[in-house]
Amino acid sequence: MVRDKIKNLPIADELSKQKKDEEVTVITSSINEYMDVVNEFNYEGKDDMIKIVIREVDKCDFFADSNFEDQYLVGKLINILADQQKTGELINHLFEELTDKVFTGLFGRNNSDVKTGVN
Repeated sequence: MVRDKIKNLPIADELSKQKKDEEVTVITSSINEYMDVVNEFNYEGKDDMIKIVIREVDKCDFFADSNFEDQYLVGKLINILADQQKTGELINHLFEELTDKVFTGLFGRNNSDVKTGVN
């Protein structure tokens, strides 16, 4: 339902497939959290579900950067991976933790660009 609602928005052509997919994930997660809190939701009540989907899609700012809640590991990782510098820092940290070596960035770089750490 969320995917169909987003696909039929007047601004749908302005949004990339990735952005649409991200917002489907965010909105669906929000709806699932709401249902978990309410704990009385009737999954068979299609009209109720449609109202919730419409409300959540209407609230969404599709042109703002997505930001997931950092309290959950997946949300924190998505936020880190959305930022190139933070991604590099995460790779550096993980590499050092797992190998006891400094990550040099040789993979995917020219030898002339190699420095200690990822930029």
